[in-house]
Amino acid sequence: MKLNHNKKNHSFIGVLFCLIFFLSGCEEGGLSGNPTIGNLSPDIQSNLGGKTRVNFVLSGPEEFLPLPSFIIQDAIDGTINAPREFASSIELDNAYLGLSSLDGWGLSSYIFVEFLGTGFGPEQRRVDRGFYLYELDRSMEEGSPVLTRIPAEAYTRGQNLVIQPLQVLKPKTDYFYAITNEILDEGGNPISSIQAYATLAGGVTLGLGERLNRVSSIIRKLNQSMFDINSEVDLSNVVFSMAYTTQSIGETTEHTKLAIVKGLERGGLERIWKGASNPRNVDLSDAYKMEFGTTTDFLRYVRRDTNFETYVDIDDEGLKERLVEAYGLLNTIGNPNIPIINLFNLRTQLNITPGTIKLPYFLETIPDKIPLTPFERATPNLATVRYILERGELEDKAAVTKQLVKAGIDMSQLATLEDDNEALLKLMGLEMVLDNGEPIETIVTEKAAYGGIGAAQSTVKVVTRYNPIPKIKALEDVKFLLFTPKKFNPNKPVKLIIFQHPITASKEAAMAIAPRFVGLPTLPPVIGNLVAAISAIPGVSEIIGLLSGQGNDLTWLRGNDENIALIAIDHPLHGDRCISDEQCTSEEPTLYLNLQAFPVGRDNFRQSTFDNLGLRLGLALAQEKRELDGTPLENLEDLAVNPPSLVSHSFGGVNATHTAVYGNKSLGGELGELYDDRFSFSKLALANTGSQVPLILINSEEYQSLVKHIVAATLSAGYQKFIEDNPLACGDEKDVAKCYDEFEKQAGNNADLAAVATEVEGSFDLFGIAAQTSLDNIDPVTITGITDEDGNKVLDGLPIYLQEVASDNTKPTNIDFAPFAGSRALAKSLGMNIVDQNSPTALVGNMPFALPQGDRNFVKYEGVADHLTFIGAQSSPDDEPHSGHMQTTVLEFLIRDDHSFDGVPTQYLQE
Repeated sequence: MKLNHNKKNHSFIGVLFCLIFFLSGCEEGGLSGNPTIGNLSPDIQSNLGGKTRVNFVLSGPEEFLPLPSFIIQDAIDGTINAPREFASSIELDNAYLGLSSLDGWGLSSYIFVEFLGTGFGPEQRRVDRGFYLYELDRSMEEGSPVLTRIPAEAYTRGQNLVIQPLQVLKPKTDYFYAITNEILDEGGNPISSIQAYATLAGGVTLGLGERLNRVSSIIRKLNQSMFDINSEVDLSNVVFSMAYTTQSIGETTEHTKLAIVKGLERGGLERIWKGASNPRNVDLSDAYKMEFGTTTDFLRYVRRDTNFETYVDIDDEGLKERLVEAYGLLNTIGNPNIPIINLFNLRTQLNITPGTIKLPYFLETIPDKIPLTPFERATPNLATVRYILERGELEDKAAVTKQLVKAGIDMSQLATLEDDNEALLKLMGLEMVLDNGEPIETIVTEKAAYGGIGAAQSTVKVVTRYNPIPKIKALEDVKFLLFTPKKFNPNKPVKLIIFQHPITASKEAAMAIAPRFVGLPTLPPVIGNLVAAISAIPGVSEIIGLLSGQGNDLTWLRGNDENIALIAIDHPLHGDRCISDEQCTSEEPTLYLNLQAFPVGRDNFRQSTFDNLGLRLGLALAQEKRELDGTPLENLEDLAVNPPSLVSHSFGGVNATHTAVYGNKSLGGELGELYDDRFSFSKLALANTGSQVPLILINSEEYQSLVKHIVAATLSAGYQKFIEDNPLACGDEKDVAKCYDEFEKQAGNNADLAAVATEVEGSFDLFGIAAQTSLDNIDPVTITGITDEDGNKVLDGLPIYLQEVASDNTKPTNIDFAPFAGSRALAKSLGMNIVDQNSPTALVGNMPFALPQGDRNFVKYEGVADHLTFIGAQSSPDDEPHSGHMQTTVLEFLIRDDHSFDGVPTQYLQE
């Protein structure tokens, strides 16, 4: 499951990394010309003109702002407003414009301040003082907010200062940050301010226009509030400060889930998605209906299947052969036709049943539009509606009011309408217009709320907190694979596990874990325990390894005498859901992660969540209607009483975490009582999953050269020249990572290239803030804080298993100066117990096993194991025990009532 890379699809990503020549300098409110300026105080004057000064320019061709900033958050539609003139494209492949689809800034991403002049040197250096971050208790526009200090850390590199909050921020909340001249540059000199900021913070009151007078008023007020509560800060030392509002989290998933449920209650989704909200008039009457195909012997199905090689073992590393070999032992001991063996009546043989489920599809289906089209809103933007009613022309106010009243909207509730799901449903499919018949979005594209240029057309129809429900574009026949024992224990029900495959693979990855997840637990406990105990005896293990082909250690082989069913579907744009050979994530991973258009990548993850929730709902509905009778799931335990568990691997775990949160988040009220148990999950298991995907990618040993090449090739003229001068290293479009590797090598011996490398390295900080801000809405470390109506975190009562490997070259376990990135940050946010060589142990034979504690355990495997070991051993025989224990312990955790597992030999764990 390695990524194949094609340079032609990355042509616009670097636009993101140019940062923002924005802020309407040529329009009303730009700080240009010679406005009347009050006399700046000597203290403020003394902060100007240093060798390293903040890059904050409000007009002209060099416009530039530190991020985040409320200055470009537009009150017309509530989104960040990047100008349509920025760079070469006005579509979402201009990655900066992707920020214009967001209703606020990031919750876990950092603050980015660029400097002009000397800078800080090429090395990343920790900053211990001179930076402050506060949470406001109310809107920055209201009265005198109370400021609460937020812990943060900071570092400098190149021309940049990066401030990282040490706690995930609250959604839809205002924050304020400030930096002082206590921070020193490379030469040991204090950093300094710049005229544009000094003007706003220290004395300009005339000639700015409405927009910048508002900015000046807010900055001055918050500076004073900070001074009032913090004795460390002298206002004369502040070189820059700014406020911003964080984005909403989860509104789209929650409101859409509720709309689906109300549709089912009212006789079908077509009762909700009507008019323009179902633009292709899709027949939704069969939504969530399941169809089961012909059940086939596991080995026969695997041998005939071609998807495994196409989408899972794309590098032809012999994974299928190892899978067949691994299944061979279970297949043999469960074969009823072999004398003597058949006396034991073992049930280790498997079946596969393919099938389909009809799932609503909110993404684009037209091939050439897929890469640049995120979810599109199904309701009008209510921020725009309110703006028109408050500040619009009289005739437009009348026209908008008439449309709202006709839709049944209570005008007295307009201020909080986006929080009222029932009101949103009244607006489904309504395309509101101005008095002249033009769409209300026209005013968003024509101007900004306080002066300045308008937003790009490509950003005004996306979903935000003000229009959270997306249009339905199709009802897809999504294929599934169901793995079950060939012979069931008639005295026990069937337990269900839903598997979410990793990004770049397909549902067929479940074939690799099915033998141990479905076949192994059918063994009686006495047989599994006997084999495990014997294999721990010195000398015997070698004989067992020779006979089994599974390595010298079979202590992972344990039985539970259970009936397990495992079911899996493809992510969008994966496997059987690929659009074509070219538009398939197995061949081109950025099609799903979409580094060119982050809002589309975010919504690909959201669609995966809706698909998994849809599969969960479809199974519940089929069971209630007895449509599982006559299928391998006929004796499935009551899902309302015993919900299925959820397991995933790698970046698939990002979606699985999202699914678990919103599957278990109550709908509230009567609908919650009726439907909560049709969406919920009992447990969550994640293998090699981490948070903050953008930072993981750019720090991944496997992918960082690819990502860095994409950034540098578009941003840096020096790197572009390097590409031209090195056709041998940079001419292969299928291996562009090789080009960046050669660049780094040559930069180590060439002063000119070393300077280019320093410039390029600094741009990666910008990549992090822009990408993470876009993806915060689905990031595991962000959504684990989602709460129910009672104020408790949704995941607080959910048992969770997480594992990592020390030598993971795909997904780093942790990243310096990135407290929310990687598996360890995720484990910390979930409050997990660590299982490693220091854990309490018990002996099995002569082997010490590290034991779990409680119902949340983070198992840390040592360096022989690989990123893909959970799916299957990557080297034989050394990696076989790791793979066996990874799969077996996860399975035990998922099926046991006490959430335990039998432990892991300490020799396979980190110290």
